[in-house]
Amino acid sequence: MRLRPLLLSLVAAAASPLLLAQRTESYQPNPDTSLGTMVTKDDLSHAEGDRLNSEVTQNIYTALGYSTFLQFPKSSEFGVVTVGAKNYLSIEVKADQKAIILTPKVLSGQTNMTVVLNKQPYNFLINILPQGRIHFKRTFTFPYMTDEGGKAVSFGPPVRPQDINANKYIALIENYGLPSAKAADYRWMEHQELKQALTWNNTLVYLTDAFGFPRDNLVVLKVLHRNYSSKASYLAASQIMIYVANTPFPVTVGLQARPLLYPGEMDTVYLFVQGYNLRAQNDFQIELPPNSAKLNTYLANGTHP
Repeated sequence: MRLRPLLLSLVAAAASPLLLAQRTESYQPNPDTSLGTMVTKDDLSHAEGDRLNSEVTQNIYTALGYSTFLQFPKSSEFGVVTVGAKNYLSIEVKADQKAIILTPKVLSGQTNMTVVLNKQPYNFLINILPQGRIHFKRTFTFPYMTDEGGKAVSFGPPVRPQDINANKYIALIENYGLPSAKAADYRWMEHQELKQALTWNNTLVYLTDAFGFPRDNLVVLKVLHRNYSSKASYLAASQIMIYVANTPFPVTVGLQARPLLYPGEMDTVYLFVQGYNLRAQNDFQIELPPNSAKLNTYLANGTHP
């Protein structure tokens, strides 16, 4: 298969602490609610916040008259769910959705909750606040992932960005599912359809798939950018941010044919994330830079995006 010439964008590893520092929100509240202040990472237990750890208690903030939705990994198997003060809190376990819904019964208070997932207990401290900042939704991931048999997957060591054979992985991705593809080549590749569509500057940005290569400690996200507008649009791979749950991960390598699209044109962007023990089954999301309308508003108000 012949690949179009690709534009290579390397993101230096030294930049990753800055990327982690730039994202502070853990949720986007409904702007119509009176408790709509965003929770920052200082309100959470650690910067890794939503990555489950059996030795770390997760703080959850909620309020009377609201429900808090806790989303757990797709590979979760629910065991016992217990709460210290049952008169403080109503708990609804949605095992089929891998979720728990918390609904406070009192104006203020604090209690603990223990959730057993895959035979491992995880602890939560539920803070019921009379006012202030609350969580409407929290999405959690495991600090490790397992295969279908429940065995821990062995991840390869991190490598330098220049040592990633990007064309090899793109060839595997583009040939995936074709009659000519050899099953042996895909034995250690994982795949998850994501189908996340975003509108940006009157163009469509579509996160279609995640491809995992655990032995190489690598995940590749495939993003389509199509310009439906009447103006040229510029979106470089380096402008796209990647998140798993609420945690940002820097792009190790970004590949695309052309960041500048004229009306009617389309581009494919490949985002490589290497060395973080991620898998295709993780809850991937992307974030784009502010669109032109928002940017003009920021400039007019003298604020920053």
